Amino acid sequence: MQSVKETLGKNLNIKELERSYDSALQDEYFQMIVKELDLPKEILQKYTSLLEDASRELACCNNCKSLSNCQNAIKGYCYKASNIAGEPSFSYRACKYLQSELARTKYEQNVQLYREPALLKKAKMKDIYFSEERVEIIKYLDDYYKNFFKKRRKGLYLYGSFGSGKTYLIASLFNELAKKDVCSVIIYFPEFLRELKASFALKEEGIRFEDKFSFVKKAPLLLIDDIGAENITVWARDEVLGPILQYRMEADLPTFFTSNLSLEELEKHFSTTTSKEEKIKKVIKTTIIVLILLFIVTLLLTIYVYSEQKKQLKVNVDGIDKAETMSQLFVFENDKIYVPIKRFAKAFGYETYDGEYKQNYLEDKTKCYIKDKNEVASYILGSNQIYKKMIGENSNNSDYEYFELDEPVREINGELYTTVQGISRGCNIALNYYKDNNQIDIYTLAKLVSSYSASYQKSQINVETENFSNQKAILYNMLIVSNQDKEYGVNNLKGETIIGIKYSNIKFVESSKTFIVKTSNNKVGIISSDATPIIAPEFDEIKQITNELYLVAIDKKQGIINKKGETIIYPEYDAIGVDGSKYTNIENKYVILNNYIPVMQEKKWGLYDITGKQILPIEYDEIGCTEKTKTIANYVVAIPKYELIVAKKNKLYGIVDKTRKNSNTFFIKQCIFCYKFRNRKILYDI
Repeated sequence: MQSVKETLGKNLNIKELERSYDSALQDEYFQMIVKELDLPKEILQKYTSLLEDASRELACCNNCKSLSNCQNAIKGYCYKASNIAGEPSFSYRACKYLQSELARTKYEQNVQLYREPALLKKAKMKDIYFSEERVEIIKYLDDYYKNFFKKRRKGLYLYGSFGSGKTYLIASLFNELAKKDVCSVIIYFPEFLRELKASFALKEEGIRFEDKFSFVKKAPLLLIDDIGAENITVWARDEVLGPILQYRMEADLPTFFTSNLSLEELEKHFSTTTSKEEKIKKVIKTTIIVLILLFIVTLLLTIYVYSEQKKQLKVNVDGIDKAETMSQLFVFENDKIYVPIKRFAKAFGYETYDGEYKQNYLEDKTKCYIKDKNEVASYILGSNQIYKKMIGENSNNSDYEYFELDEPVREINGELYTTVQGISRGCNIALNYYKDNNQIDIYTLAKLVSSYSASYQKSQINVETENFSNQKAILYNMLIVSNQDKEYGVNNLKGETIIGIKYSNIKFVESSKTFIVKTSNNKVGIISSDATPIIAPEFDEIKQITNELYLVAIDKKQGIINKKGETIIYPEYDAIGVDGSKYTNIENKYVILNNYIPVMQEKKWGLYDITGKQILPIEYDEIGCTEKTKTIANYVVAIPKYELIVAKKNKLYGIVDKTRKNSNTFFIKQCIFCYKFRNRKILYDI
């Protein structure tokens, strides 16, 4: 392999190099770099182009006032030149603003979570919900924080009901102390015990009991979360918890606890495992009597609990009483009702999974998705948005629809919960709560379709039931109907006309609550749910690609129109969007990184943004990398970390971001993308 020096020496004319170098030397920032390198001109002039890149970025840095205003190729990094063994070497270095940002977030590493949701690292004392019953504990935590280095303090035992925010309170204190370089550990105690047991069997794989035990025992600050929720054994009490607390007491290390049990109840909990040898015979003698009594008590208690549940909350599913099996799934909190996503979905026949619905499945307890034969719905902890994707026979594309929720997805007792609205969207059900009689009525989509279809049987109008996306219009109080001539329209649930029966086809788009209509001459348009025309029916094809944008096609040419009917990209292109089956690292093949729209004309590609502004001219061979060699990345179109798009021109790959105005600034730099360039290999480091 030839070096850069050899390649440049062979291919560049010395006089041309001198002229380029002398011209570049007129720039003050170029002069600054040359002075700092302190190398002979005959060496530096061979690197004129790279030195110019470095000088441009140096100029940007000197005039930059914040990280958000960074104009360099990589936000927060400056392309700098260094003297390495008498030759210029070029690399990216973090600017002062990025260094400051990294230092600001470094403190988060001081809080270690063990089997706890990552969301706890975002807990802040200023965000603690203030109430009368919390006054004392908030004052205590504030004093603890302010006087941590002034006097030694003991830990805290905090108990209360499920979902009362105990863990959040302590985590917020730990996060604030982390900013003062105080390290802490938060463990979910039941899971910690389980993994300690498992580590005995995994010794050969390098996972040692002693390491886990020591990590917790020696933590400067420790929170044992949900103590008392575990199935206590003599081993857990005497060989795990006891030694941890004994060590921490002797070392004067503060320990915090959260529990659903009071101290008296916790004491009783730990005493239940006490079993002396002299008691064994007595226990054996009384076992039969105890079991009989326990059976009777359990039976009576079960009957009582179920009867009370029915009194407290009535649950009907498709008109059938389901309180016995479903009432425990509902958690009431102020004016909101929450349900466990996976358990609730299973009750309605859905498959459930941890993680996010992707081609490469990875289990992640902070995410989950539910799936039936028609659709997938995905939920993410802390997000007030879910996304859905049609699958199976109903799927005709690889794109997702997004839905806003009234409240973010949350965690309760290790499970992901969502509101009534969130589960209704995901499971395609109608759910209503009637406070006066404490009753919940749930109707499945299949039941609603069947009921409304039956109500129209005696008329000349039929309810559309074949298309799954059209069925979902019922959940929004609309029905797609047809006459005997197979002409379609839309009614409300009262039977009143919204869109007259005159179209050869209608498709309901759930995310925007709009209808794609087709006329008798096979032209399509968009009509809103209140019958307002959005896009006139004059196109051959229309497809929603975001909540705001539609792909349109006429005479085999494609363009983009927004939901206001305004033309964003005139329909003059042979194709819009990359190949979704090839570039599996993107969710929307039409709008990449929520901003870029790839267009193709006469086998050349360019980029627009979502406002219709051209980012790249139509002169690139491909948007995305399709090389298959082992030395470079396979099938990559976007680099989300840096908000970059990969493109190809003249057999070379490059990157572009929203700051690139024209093709003259389109280039490849080190440490961004894996590629071959003039016999040099650059590593893929993102």
